[in-house]
Amino acid sequence: MGDAGSGVRLFADDQREYQRGGAQFHFTIRSSARDCSNRLFGVHAIHRLCFSQTMYDAVHMQHHKGNSDRQDENGDTIDWLSIYRHGDDGEAENPWSYVFLSFFRDDVGAIRKELGKRKQRR
Repeated sequence: MGDAGSGVRLFADDQREYQRGGAQFHFTIRSSARDCSNRLFGVHAIHRLCFSQTMYDAVHMQHHKGNSDRQDENGDTIDWLSIYRHGDDGEAENPWSYVFLSFFRDDVGAIRKELGKRKQRR
């Protein structure tokens, strides 16, 4: 384990058994500093991005469930961020429209529904 500065620690692959693939490094931040940093980032994200960290997490986890999947027979995807979601004939969407329109395509209703499911599971 290497030390990259106060409170930040880097772990090599052999120290993180659950990681797959090549050399990957991960960092952890001490609890009190991490909590403060997370709160500050959360406030910043809500005001600057008009999107809370909790909502971002729901979209991000949905992305991992679908992993950029293609449209099903109904034209829907599991991954809300999939480049195939708004493509035609099973093809990927134009990268330019994907990049510049994605922000406006978030389905707030679906995100809130997912957050409601999470709340019920607790």
